Amino acid sequence: MSIRRFRITLRAFDESLGTTQILMLRSRLFLALFAGALVLFAAMYPQVVAAIKEDPLRNGGFEAPTLAETWQVDSSETNQGILITADAVNSKEGRQSLLVEADHPVHLTLRQETFLPIGTLWRLSGWVKFSRPESLKNGNDDAGPRIGIEAQAGDQGFSPSPTIAEDWQRESVLFRAPSPGRITVALRALDGQEGKTRVWFDDIRLEPVHESPQEESVTISDVRLSKRPIDLKQGGQFMEPLCDLLPSMIAQQVVSTSFEEEPPWTQSYKREVDKPFRPWYPDGSVHVAQYSFDTDKPFNGARSQKI
Repeated sequence: MSIRRFRITLRAFDESLGTTQILMLRSRLFLALFAGALVLFAAMYPQVVAAIKEDPLRNGGFEAPTLAETWQVDSSETNQGILITADAVNSKEGRQSLLVEADHPVHLTLRQETFLPIGTLWRLSGWVKFSRPESLKNGNDDAGPRIGIEAQAGDQGFSPSPTIAEDWQRESVLFRAPSPGRITVALRALDGQEGKTRVWFDDIRLEPVHESPQEESVTISDVRLSKRPIDLKQGGQFMEPLCDLLPSMIAQQVVSTSFEEEPPWTQSYKREVDKPFRPWYPDGSVHVAQYSFDTDKPFNGARSQKI
């Protein structure tokens, strides 16, 4: 039976019943659908939990023969004379690790994108090892390899650079999955280090962190934190990116876009307030130019502005 035929039959069936019987029938149908949804959720819940518990990263131990299938390098960072190979001699977990090697200052970050449930707590961890270049010997501690999380809302955190060279160190980052749930695991291997630099990564993991369901209390008090008045010199400002708001901000704000005469008014209630006169005015070196309206072949309307 088609959907349309089913609707017609159900409507005819409703017309043959009383109002009370129709309400009871619809209530039973709703309860049946709700019960079915609960059964479906109960059947899928173990799979959802199991999927969350699994590591969403692919080839985190760098055991796969092809690195490019899982970890990506930005096109602007390719062709820099960097050697990226699997090292079977220096490994912390498994058979091999990832080795990144360069003999001149370059920037290189390996990335892998994945999706996480919004609002859940996760921990990114991994083993890092490096040969200490000249830049770190001179005190630039931020030039070492780091692991972290990038997202559409901004960086969610990076691990500190390891302090001990030529030794494996476990680094980790705790973060909460932001909206819309798409995050990028970033392995920042090279960041402009001087001299020959070698960096190893191994056993990169992304694991959920269990949160206790204990309730948290918040106390709001009307007691002043300080008895001193607020300094008048204190101030602040709210900043918001305008890249997505400019079209709505400038929409219908420019008057006389085609330099035409004012159209006749149909309303005259407080004309000077309802529609103030805002003509175009010159600015800058106004004394070296001449301004006039040109009616010779205007692009739009009857005239254009000639300077």
